[in-house]
Amino acid sequence: MKKHTAGSISRQAQRKANKRRRQAERERRQRARPSWPRVKAGRASSEPKAQPQARSYLVRMFWEHLRLGEWLHQAGVKKKLKGLPVVTLMIVALTFGVYNANSVSDLAAKAVADPVLLEACWVQGLERKQLYRFLGQVSDTTYLTWLGDIVRELDRDPRTATPRHGVVIGDDTTVFKSGQKMPYVTLVYKSSGQRFGLGNIIVSVHYADWHKDLPLFFDFWRPTPQQIQAAQDKRDHKRLKVDQRKPEDVARWIEHQVQHGQAPDLAVLHGAQFGPVVVGKCEEWGLAWIAVGGGRRQYVAVRPDGSRISGVTTQELMTRRYRAAEWIELTDVGYRVVIVGQADIAGVGRVSLLVAEDLADQERTVFATRADRDEVILQRLELDVAQHADANTSRLQVMLRLLKLACQANVQAETAVFDRWFYVTGFIAQVLALGFARVVTKAKRDIPYTYHGQTYTIDQLWRLVPAQRFRRQRVHGQWVKLTAVRVWQEGLGHIKLVLVKELGAHNKILQHYVLMCTDVTFRNDQVYRAYKLRWKIEECYREVRQNHGLELYHARNFNANFGHVALSFLSYLCLVVTRLLTPKLRDKTLGQVKQLCSMRWSSWSKVTTASSSSLARDSGARSAYQPTVPESENRETFVTNVAFRRAKALKIKHF
Repeated sequence: MKKHTAGSISRQAQRKANKRRRQAERERRQRARPSWPRVKAGRASSEPKAQPQARSYLVRMFWEHLRLGEWLHQAGVKKKLKGLPVVTLMIVALTFGVYNANSVSDLAAKAVADPVLLEACWVQGLERKQLYRFLGQVSDTTYLTWLGDIVRELDRDPRTATPRHGVVIGDDTTVFKSGQKMPYVTLVYKSSGQRFGLGNIIVSVHYADWHKDLPLFFDFWRPTPQQIQAAQDKRDHKRLKVDQRKPEDVARWIEHQVQHGQAPDLAVLHGAQFGPVVVGKCEEWGLAWIAVGGGRRQYVAVRPDGSRISGVTTQELMTRRYRAAEWIELTDVGYRVVIVGQADIAGVGRVSLLVAEDLADQERTVFATRADRDEVILQRLELDVAQHADANTSRLQVMLRLLKLACQANVQAETAVFDRWFYVTGFIAQVLALGFARVVTKAKRDIPYTYHGQTYTIDQLWRLVPAQRFRRQRVHGQWVKLTAVRVWQEGLGHIKLVLVKELGAHNKILQHYVLMCTDVTFRNDQVYRAYKLRWKIEECYREVRQNHGLELYHARNFNANFGHVALSFLSYLCLVVTRLLTPKLRDKTLGQVKQLCSMRWSSWSKVTTASSSSLARDSGARSAYQPTVPESENRETFVTNVAFRRAKALKIKHF
């Protein structure tokens, strides 16, 4: 034990000094706190009302910044629904995320229980049906036009603008729905859960940089008429017990279609259907047909120049090298075709053989059809491709339409970012044609690239690049090793492949992948940063799903469902814009922003009832639930401003 020496402080004296220091610190903090007037407590004559929350301030900034009231009048929305102004319904819909509502019914119940909305907007008569009818009044086209006006309005403020160094992200999300009578509900696959089910696919575009991110546009994927007809045919096959593997059943199905006035413009035959039974039935009824070649059948083809190809199979026709002059471009459907020649097939007769190559993924298919002029044969092939445009192609078209809307809304970002699913050559070329400077996405392993005159895949390029070429650097807190290879890809020309190795502790490689960038002058670290920003749209999907009711639509009216999703994204945008416009909230998370906006009233919880009554008199209200409209204001202007005046009177300012 250490002995006490002369001149040192004993432990007891140290404890007393520390106690005095802590007491002085507590007194200093208490003096720094604002002094509240004493409130005389007493027994209430009736049960006190719930204290109002400062949610109106959140909506106020959003409403004034984007001029939502003007849009309601321009859209021609009915001014009232069962006595409630549509402005009130819009205010309630925008507070979906702030209330943390679980559904539209839950939102209506929580809005009715909020004293601010009760006193300011007269919402005690609010019902769920009114919200659905309000959402269903506007078409999806009008909603998209409105979103474009909002994006333009945001771009006027530097705090919410979309500068050139940002990125526009495109992606889609799956929403499972059990209601088969809901519009555009179809069989979908959710990759994150790895399961199939009925639901909708929502395609959206998002802006992001390292300081902010904003949802821009969205749309529902809708099946094409051909896909709807194919689904109906599948149900009819099951009802009539048609086995597609049996030629007799297929011939019976074709006869059934013709007799019921549903004769197809083109009969497409697969596998065993390509034979004398089905082909004879098609020609009996005068139907054009085309068959997809396959199997081990061998052909003896006569080329257009008179030369013969003997004993060639379907696989050999697909892998055969053809001259560039032989290819015929079908740019409207995204294919190019070679007319190989004519061949005689037992039981079928003379047919023409074609090899079609998909320009998106260079996949080839062999077709056979009744011999005719080249123009007629190509028309049949185009009709087959158009009839069987799959869901992926139509989803790409939805994405292109949304990107075009973003460009028309003056979004300044020059880089478009997608995940690997959107790596389709024709799609990327169309994105660049919209005006984007570059496209960044993950590379696919099966796509061939030309490097130094040789064709390589991604795996071969990894083995070709030495480890010494990788440069170690830190990008936004993540240590990575980057290098690039300049290659050539058919349909895109010269592109850059950035090889990425993400490092962990002790330089251990956590994962490695390859990014594709169409701009060869874009630096490697910029390509990596741009792709990392893609995760912002996934965070938006998670937030909107969990806290803004993205999946909680159940109407059979498509406009109502579209409006519900639109206001879910707007509710999320309301929080984001509030955080951007309030300096002291910019370093807060969205959860903290909602908590502050919901709990801020506790700082003024000692405000007396008399101040609330004086506020009601100042706003011109005769009672808490029946406000009187001043002569200088109309009903809509009064309803939108009363809640905002209340927040101002309660000194709810920037946090």
